[in-house]
Amino acid sequence: MLHRFGLATGLRRARDQDLVDAKLRMHAKSHEIPLEEEESSNVDLPLWSLEEAHTYAAAKKGSCLLLIDGNCVDATVYMGEHPGGAALLRKYAVRAAVKTETSEPSSLQATSDTGDSKSWQEATWAFDGGMNQHSSAARRRMQELTVARLEL
Repeated sequence: MLHRFGLATGLRRARDQDLVDAKLRMHAKSHEIPLEEEESSNVDLPLWSLEEAHTYAAAKKGSCLLLIDGNCVDATVYMGEHPGGAALLRKYAVRAAVKTETSEPSSLQATSDTGDSKSWQEATWAFDGGMNQHSSAARRRMQELTVARLEL
């Protein structure tokens, strides 16, 4: 209601399934019913090298491929929904990533849209509490958007 009067801006609408899941979780929590941990269904996903992840990201103009907990997450369709905005996701996106001499993920270099070389950032730290402690709904959404596992 407040957004109609211009008193609240930048609001995002939650997906219906996320609301249903949140209600179920709160019901279980209030009745002290143990919650089952969700199983990761990533075993059926392809195993990609970093080069394959880069090729995937480069093949789709405007794509937003994130590496989170060893998974390749294509967040392109989610950028408009992300509460932190598309710019925050883009900060962690794989772009023109190449290995340096050490071939460690933290030593990857990326070429930005402006052509500058800078350190590429893996998104696990930000997703797991460095920027925000993401909800179970966010973790489920991440699982839905995962396209491959990263070969480490």
